[in-house]
Order: sequence, then structure tokens, then C-alpha cells
Amino acid sequence: MNELRYAEVQLEEVIERVKVVIRKIVEVLEHDIPIYVISAVREVFAQELEHVQRMSKEDVINLKKDTRAVAEEAKTKIVEELLATDEWFVKEPVAGYRDSIFQNGNISAIIKRVGGYIHDLLAKYRFPAELKYGQRAPYDVTPHDITVFYSEGALRKLSKEYWVEVAEYYKLKHQVDKLKEGERREIARKIWDEAEEDE
Repeated sequence: MNELRYAEVQLEEVIERVKVVIRKIVEVLEHDIPIYVISAVREVFAQELEHVQRMSKEDVINLKKDTRAVAEEAKTKIVEELLATDEWFVKEPVAGYRDSIFQNGNISAIIKRVGGYIHDLLAKYRFPAELKYGQRAPYDVTPHDITVFYSEGALRKLSKEYWVEVAEYYKLKHQVDKLKEGERREIARKIWDEAEEDE
């Protein structure tokens, strides 16, 4: 087995290992996103006593139903996107201490979309800060790190595992690309050398 083929086999193996870790991370988020949505809505509900006192009992019952539905919708859409994206596979070297999937900006952007679902729900029920036109709503309902999730410990452990594997992926990907480029140059050199000009 030549050097390139060996490196390609190693790369295929590390890609599979990264995919296994991704699936584990997504499984945890699938469990935690609905919990996060419901907790965030309840927190805003508690902050806005004057508003909730003006809501009818039926409004509150509907808000609770809608919160559960939005939690499920956010979970489903975000999980689908996380499983479909190739942004897990970084395009630059992994430097420094990494212990959160939020350190991958493209992945964190997908997870942070959960905040949009919550803001839309709060706007539907006319929570005061959502009605201030043109302003960013002051409710801090967007997750900014794994610390806000119920399974923070499991996510931290899996995040560390992810960064170790993805660093190895980047190193091997870079090596394979370099070896392929070397092979291409060697083929081109042979073609050049074998072309004899007519005397």
C-alpha cells in the first residue's frame, strides 16, 4: 500500500470516528433542546409578572401547549440540520484548548437558532419586550454555550472527544491533499519528460 492510499484509509477511519461522536452529541441535544426551550419560556414568563397577570387562564394554557410544540419543532429542525451539515469537519487547524462544540462557530450558529423559535413564540403572546419595534429583544433566550443545557457534563466530555478527533481529521486531510498534489505533479513531470521533440 503506497503512502497516499495508507493516508486515505486513515482519513476514512477518522471520519467515521468523528461521525460517531457527532451522533452522540446530537442525541444529547435532541434530549436537551426541548428542556431548554421550556425553561427559557418559563423564565421570561416569571420576569413579566404584570403581563402574565393580564393573560387569561386559557391564554396561559395555550402558551404552555404552544411552548411544548415549539420545543419539539426546534428540536426536530435543529437536529436535522446538525446531522446534515458537513461544518463539523473543520477547514483550519485546531489550536488551543477546546472543550465546547460552541467553539465551532458554524455549529454554534445552528444551535443558536433555537432562540429564534422562542422569540417568535413570545411575540405571538405579546410579551412586552418582543413588541418594541426595531430593537433586539432583551430576553436572553439564545444559548451561548453548553453550560445552559441540562446535560452540560456529557456535552463537555463529548466536545473534548470531538475536538481531539477533528484535529486528527484536519491533520490527515491536509496530509492526503499534499500527497495527492505530489502525485499530480509527478504525473505531469513524467508526461513532460516522456514527450520527445522531433530531432
